[in-house]
Amino acid sequence: MRTISLDLLKYLPSKAIPALIGLISIPIYLNYLSQEQYGSYIIILTITSMISGLFSSWVGSVSLRYYFTYGYEKLNNYLKSFVIISIISGTSVWLILYIFFDFDVNRDYFFIVPIWYFIFCLFEYKVIWFRAANKPVSFGIALSLRSILSLLVIIAIFSNGHVEGKYIFYGQSIAMLAVL
Repeated sequence: MRTISLDLLKYLPSKAIPALIGLISIPIYLNYLSQEQYGSYIIILTITSMISGLFSSWVGSVSLRYYFTYGYEKLNNYLKSFVIISIISGTSVWLILYIFFDFDVNRDYFFIVPIWYFIFCLFEYKVIWFRAANKPVSFGIALSLRSILSLLVIIAIFSNGHVEGKYIFYGQSIAMLAVL
């Protein structure tokens, strides 16, 4: 029981800090964005969350489950093709949804989301190895840094007059690339 509690404490920052930053970001986004812009952002966020849940989150589960069975080299070679399939599948679903459902949002999302999703998949793939290798501090730092940098970059973008929901995806992409 002590081992489980200790492990829980080690991984707590990887969940708690991003959750806190997410909570802090809501009033900041609401302060900068109009209700229409925030609504469009939330629609796109919901769709991207669904896509990433369907097409990329499972790669992390596989790496965690089979890391000790196959080791890094073998599993890494095997999973690279699945990451590529995840990127292609997720992007394809986004494009199909966007075209056929005619979302009433800024047309720039059509291009921004696939770029964000590509970077997101690379980030998730890279960071999950910290968890698989039982490196909770590195895992927590990567996820926390992504959240903190995302918020700071988004605030900087908004402060320079670029005030639309699409810039949240730009800010997150920049932060993920910086952490990679």
